[in-house]
Amino acid sequence: MKLLMFCFSGLILFFLSCNNSIPNEQETKQMKIGIISSAQISISWEDSLIFQHNNNWHSYLNIAAYDSLAELLKNSNILIKDMWTPNKEMSCKIPYTPGMEIIVKLSQPDSLIFKYGFQNKKNRFPLSCFEFWRHYKYTCD
Repeated sequence: MKLLMFCFSGLILFFLSCNNSIPNEQETKQMKIGIISSAQISISWEDSLIFQHNNNWHSYLNIAAYDSLAELLKNSNILIKDMWTPNKEMSCKIPYTPGMEIIVKLSQPDSLIFKYGFQNKKNRFPLSCFEFWRHYKYTCD
């Protein structure tokens, strides 16, 4: 019975993941990648939909690893809106915990994000310490 409920819950999340309505067969989650300056990142650390990866991430500035995680999130049932990762070395000298450089914004609350190693933001480092960021924008067709 628990397995049936879990499967049913997953199916409902899949249907709600794009446009909060039942998608047609052509509607899928899409991801676009762009390089932006830190000034173009418009997030508020007070936003409850912002999460940072935990410190178990050991691939600092590994673009292939970032892209792989972004693709994994694209193919998940997580209601993700944006993901940001640094694109170049840090430009300021502050204590830094690897993993916390990966930031996501959800379109609505979704506890599934914790399954992928994310946590509520803890290290609110200045975004300007990384001059350029990879921006993964998730949309639905």
